Amino acid sequence: HSASTQCSSCHDLIDPLGFAMENLDAIGKWRTHELIPKGRNKFKSIEIDATGRVLDSEEFSGYEKLRDGLYQHKEKMTRAFIKALLIYGLGRPIGFQDEALINDIYSYAAANDFGAKSIIYAVATCDAFSLK
Repeated sequence: HSASTQCSSCHDLIDPLGFAMENLDAIGKWRTHELIPKGRNKFKSIEIDATGRVLDSEEFSGYEKLRDGLYQHKEKMTRAFIKALLIYGLGRPIGFQDEALINDIYSYAAANDFGAKSIIYAVATCDAFSLK
């Protein structure tokens, strides 16, 4: 799918997040190799590659490095999270008329150490949400 232009436009953005957490299995247990089925009761062990590239071609290796790289874009990431919550919560696209609301929620988040709980609270208690 990454070779197809139509698919890669989205996958180039979302795949690196998965690559960064590839060392964690379905229940969060750390692993360095993945077992690939090769017939009945036979498996091939391959080393996990948790490297990738996101945002302005910054490379990372593992979720800690991805986290650190994203933290350097804290404002972008916070605003994107706020917009996503507003789109979901309001059930409509976000437009220029919402910029003041986004700025207010961002300011509230900044005053509360950018915690996800504070952002969710600010979105859930904003006038746009309660009057929809």
